[in-house]
Amino acid sequence: MKLLIVFERIPNNVIGEDKLLIEFAKYLSKHHEVYLLILSQLKFLNINESSIYFAKRVPPYFDIILLHHDSSFLSKIWRLRKLKVKASTIVGTIYFVDTYHPVSFLRSILGWFVLQAFMPMISFSRYVKSLLQRFIIKRVVFLPFIEIVLRKSKNTCSEVRKFSNKRMLNSVKICYIGSIDSERTNPSAIAKLLYVLSNNLGKNVELILVCRTGRITKRGSKTVIIIPRIKVKLIERTLSEYEKITLLSKCNIALFTAKRIRFLIPPYFLIEATGCNIPIYAPYIAPILRLEGLDNVFERIDELINYLTRSI
Repeated sequence: MKLLIVFERIPNNVIGEDKLLIEFAKYLSKHHEVYLLILSQLKFLNINESSIYFAKRVPPYFDIILLHHDSSFLSKIWRLRKLKVKASTIVGTIYFVDTYHPVSFLRSILGWFVLQAFMPMISFSRYVKSLLQRFIIKRVVFLPFIEIVLRKSKNTCSEVRKFSNKRMLNSVKICYIGSIDSERTNPSAIAKLLYVLSNNLGKNVELILVCRTGRITKRGSKTVIIIPRIKVKLIERTLSEYEKITLLSKCNIALFTAKRIRFLIPPYFLIEATGCNIPIYAPYIAPILRLEGLDNVFERIDELINYLTRSI
């Protein structure tokens, strides 16, 4: 089977949905012929399990064309016709549903409702599929690829270092990886967590924030001591896969205090945290993360403290 995955821009390994789709392409390339098209630069790439390289010959016809959501699906279809690229089936991807802004929500729902008359869509999220079905959007297929990514993360973490809460003898380390803004990092919820953990566990608390590069001007790392028992470390650079897994395996808690998800569901670094057997504190979206198959997800601090004390 020949498969073409269409991006508007160059895939960024830091962005969760880009990374997930590339992993999906590599997984399919074990048994199928997979190509990648970057529309903004009109570049065709050939993908196999171990590498990505420029295609010397591009098939004129594909069995399936998979459209990334980084631009309009209809725009991509029109441009593919101009390039005379044909396929028996064209499929769109849906990673999240923005339920925060009513206008954006209604626009997305109406767009997908109309679009299902022309093409099927896939989602890697159980939550997204169930939500769309409530609005009579039926042509959405759920692909349980997150389970494969989770299995891979567990294998990678076990190779780096097995997680053990014995590391909490001296301090509690909390980790967040991603963009830092008032919406996704929610300072009040983080401050409450740091204060309660410091008082109830009687240990030093260290918060490690790893910024997504491209959203900041400086790169490096710095540490700020708020009060004697609470320390915040800011890492302003992109971590390699090995560095990220090593960092997660040394931490005690993965943090996600956003009230909604506007990108990949579930966030990629939380999949990796689950693979490293790290409990997740997500006070606002814990039920969604549990629905996606992530383990040890807590929405209350007292439940998290009980889990940590039992695991020592």
